[in-house]
Amino acid sequence: MFNQNELSVIEFELANKCNAACPQCPRYTDNNRLMSGLNKDEIYLDDIKRAIKPTYFQNIKKVIFKGTTGDPIIAKDFVNIIKHIRNINESCTINVSTNGSLHNEDWWGTLSKFNINITFGIDGDEDTHSIYRVNTDYNKVLNNAKSFINNGGAATWQFIIFKHNEHQIEECRRKASLLGFKNFKAIFSDRYENVDEFRGLDKAKDGVITKVDIYTSVECKSTREKAIFIYADGTVWPCCWLGGKHLLKYNNNLQLEWEILYNKVLDKNTDNVSIIHHTLDEILKSDYWLSKYPSLINREILKTCKRFCGKCSR
Repeated sequence: MFNQNELSVIEFELANKCNAACPQCPRYTDNNRLMSGLNKDEIYLDDIKRAIKPTYFQNIKKVIFKGTTGDPIIAKDFVNIIKHIRNINESCTINVSTNGSLHNEDWWGTLSKFNINITFGIDGDEDTHSIYRVNTDYNKVLNNAKSFINNGGAATWQFIIFKHNEHQIEECRRKASLLGFKNFKAIFSDRYENVDEFRGLDKAKDGVITKVDIYTSVECKSTREKAIFIYADGTVWPCCWLGGKHLLKYNNNLQLEWEILYNKVLDKNTDNVSIIHHTLDEILKSDYWLSKYPSLINREILKTCKRFCGKCSR
């Protein structure tokens, strides 16, 4: 992939736990049952101190906290991990994505002191937000965001577009500006392609809706940005799109890709790339990182890699 001395971005999924129950989230099966293996893993400050040398954080440009199967602020040591990184590196960018519906306003006011950027997932106004963000409270999220902003924090309002909220985009954009959000970002969901209730506006890139199967090569974002993803159980992956597949393997769409990863990269043991069992140094110097992951990406071209990093031959 790249030499460990080149590492520029670390993305953490601190826990595979979440207070929300968003429909069709990867946490759930098609029958809305929690995926086996979730709600049990969490990275603690001691894990990071033991496995990741301070020099990594000294040289890092960006640290990201978000989740594919969890929300970062649910992690017990979230604030202490932020403090640890800031004690080592005062200037690196720290980005956090969250539904924002946990903790009280004082907690959020304190969080603003660490010079971090928070993206709040607020998908509509009071009458529509919780249609998708199930189990979150719109007013609590907004009050938490206001406390963070009013105490000096930099916040982004992220709005996922669905049919039930697309008429509120401009009103929410106006409200975000009035409340002091630095940015308002309206995005399309990559879910619900077969569920009319949640389908948003037609989306396309350059006017063409692209199918995964036409991609013939991959330009790996991890390699380009010198980035790694550390999942909640400590396993290290090139990116968040591959990380966590070992727990989501019971999803039929992911079974084949998981078998390829498990058999051809990990020697049938995820402990081989886990910071719970090895230091980050050992993992990034290992054959798994330097040879097996690149071989997988360049030769097998998983559908996940095509989907997010695919290129068409001209």
